[in-house]
Amino acid sequence: MVDEFPPPPPPLEISIDPKVEKEIRKKFKYDGPLQAQHVMMVDPNCIIKKPGAKDLLVTQGDIVHVIDTTNSKKYLCRNSFGKYGYVPAAFLLQMEGDIYDDVEYPDEVYDNDDPN
Repeated sequence: MVDEFPPPPPPLEISIDPKVEKEIRKKFKYDGPLQAQHVMMVDPNCIIKKPGAKDLLVTQGDIVHVIDTTNSKKYLCRNSFGKYGYVPAAFLLQMEGDIYDDVEYPDEVYDNDDPN
């Protein structure tokens, strides 16, 4: 039954100038891959305050690529303009098509169409 599900999509490759990449890694002290793990939307109902120096300026409804989720309060993200910064995790909503990160235990996934 697990074989019926397609594999998760590959991480979104982000092409970036090596000089810019070096600056990003230094500014955010990040040494992992600069690949989008998820695509998320900024909550249309959240109240956004003035961002800090390392925070990404976002507006309600923005779509961002999540690069790193190691900090449970703020995620390292990239916006559609190629800018990087932290976004509070509480501001972000999972996109409907981004479902694969929920399924850690495929044996526990059930079929709603099964009459039994």
